Amino acid sequence: MTPISFDNKVFLEQLRAHESQELLDGDATLADDGYGASGSRSSFDERLLLRALHIVKRAQLAGTLSRAARIFSRARTIGLAVAMLMGATGAIYAVDSGATVNIYWLLIVLLGFNFLSIVLWLVGIAAHLDGLVGGVLAKLVNVLADQIRHIKKATAAPDKAWLVSHIGGRVGKWQLSTLTHQLWLAYLLSGLGMLVLVFSARQFDFIWGTTLLPNDAFLKLTAALGWPLQALGLEMPTAQQVAQTRVGSGAVLGDAQRYRWAQFLLGALLMYGIIPRMALLGWAVAMRRAARQAFELDYYLPYYIRLRQQLMPLAGRGEIVDQDIHTAKADKPVRTETAKHQLPGDALWAAIELDEGLSWPPPYIANDRIVGQVIDRSSLATILHRLEAASESTGCTLAVAVSASRAPDRGLQRIVASLNSACEQCWLVLLQHGEGDTTTEARLTDWYRLAQAANVPADHVINMSTI
Repeated sequence: MTPISFDNKVFLEQLRAHESQELLDGDATLADDGYGASGSRSSFDERLLLRALHIVKRAQLAGTLSRAARIFSRARTIGLAVAMLMGATGAIYAVDSGATVNIYWLLIVLLGFNFLSIVLWLVGIAAHLDGLVGGVLAKLVNVLADQIRHIKKATAAPDKAWLVSHIGGRVGKWQLSTLTHQLWLAYLLSGLGMLVLVFSARQFDFIWGTTLLPNDAFLKLTAALGWPLQALGLEMPTAQQVAQTRVGSGAVLGDAQRYRWAQFLLGALLMYGIIPRMALLGWAVAMRRAARQAFELDYYLPYYIRLRQQLMPLAGRGEIVDQDIHTAKADKPVRTETAKHQLPGDALWAAIELDEGLSWPPPYIANDRIVGQVIDRSSLATILHRLEAASESTGCTLAVAVSASRAPDRGLQRIVASLNSACEQCWLVLLQHGEGDTTTEARLTDWYRLAQAANVPADHVINMSTI
């Protein structure tokens, strides 16, 4: 089954946020349409998405759920336009001082802050400092989030969920990085375009000057910056031409010298500004794609637990997939096809400190599948030894039975984690006294959180009756 996309996961999170503020009665109709039928082979993700599409269409929530994306897109467009305007304005400001252009002042205006931004961003990435990675953009997003809080509570919840998914965590780190590089690229490209336009329409003399630094400092700097450009086939100013360009030298530049200085400035802007930014943008986009692929919904939240019980019936009442065991038990249902949420019939069984009112083992479990009950350290060591032997021979699937009415604690969590590490696949079975026995939502949430801490998949937490 194909995993759902990042955008669909964000869509589900937005609907969850909306439903947490405003209940939407869509489950009954959804069941009538067969989306939650036990015979369906669709995954929980797919059923969630079908349910969400159904509810959004019926409640006409498409505009509400897409609002945050539209606002972000408009803000990004405005930001890019402002960056392009600033780049063009900076280039004009640096050259609009008569018929002369201060070479290194122009480079500082166009490349100085860009270089500082790159250094700070790299430090932020290396040291995991979100303040340096997001910078001003992160502060602007926080301002936007504050403004959203003033909107009507129910309608603002999807917008906040969208922002948290896109701007928070690892995805947000690379989302803000991508936008940062895009803004700087817009700034640099507009500056480069304006310089090409101005140099094509006007004639300039190029100069440089210094008060504190020795003259040979600029000679060496020009040679160092011009070497990669010269390797690309551009004509760079010679040492003599650099010396003649100093303020007060009295030399008159010829057309060839002006052409070389123009190539030097444009080439430096391209080589030391635009190309590094493009490389960093490509890196950020690739990392953002990887972060989005790794993005997972928190299926251990009470909202998803409730939906799992409704949309995946076998997650609410477990069944064992083993026709041989159930042949002699006509009163028990038998399933012949294995799904992700069905407990395999060849699973080994272990229990952890069951209540006195629960009979162990249940009658529907073959005795040769029982590896024991954990009541102390010695019994845990014995079970782990048996699981190790089973794993070495054929590998094993383990069902860990606990009392559903018991409050999970850290001790139980450590035991479940130890048992889980000793087998290839682990299920957490919440045993109940009978079919009429129910587990409160709060207690069920606690068990799902224990499963999460013990690395037991949410699909592998099921309820079963002992009779």
